[in-house]
Amino acid sequence: MWLEFYEKRKLRRIVYSKPAVALAGTIFVLLVFPTWNAYSKMRISAEKKEEVAREVAALKERMERLESEIQRLATPEGIEEELRKKFDVGKEGEEIYVLIEGGNTKGVQ
Repeated sequence: MWLEFYEKRKLRRIVYSKPAVALAGTIFVLLVFPTWNAYSKMRISAEKKEEVAREVAALKERMERLESEIQRLATPEGIEEELRKKFDVGKEGEEIYVLIEGGNTKGVQ
């Protein structure tokens, strides 16, 4: 029994000695930095993943809009509408009126 107590006391003296505490602190620090770096990289990756997901959603929405525009332009009505919008043309027999702002109408008939 006395020997057991002496051994525990000796072990406690070694574990709580300054070099042992310094070694444990050094090991702790050496383990904390890589853990912190891994955590930081994980957060950055999660943020980038969310950003890419938003970008993918926006691109899908744009693709759907473009596909609907393609379908609209595939019809004769869609082609006519686009021609009228871009080139200011009309069908044969249609009249075009130009409205001028302001009160001066001299010479305009």
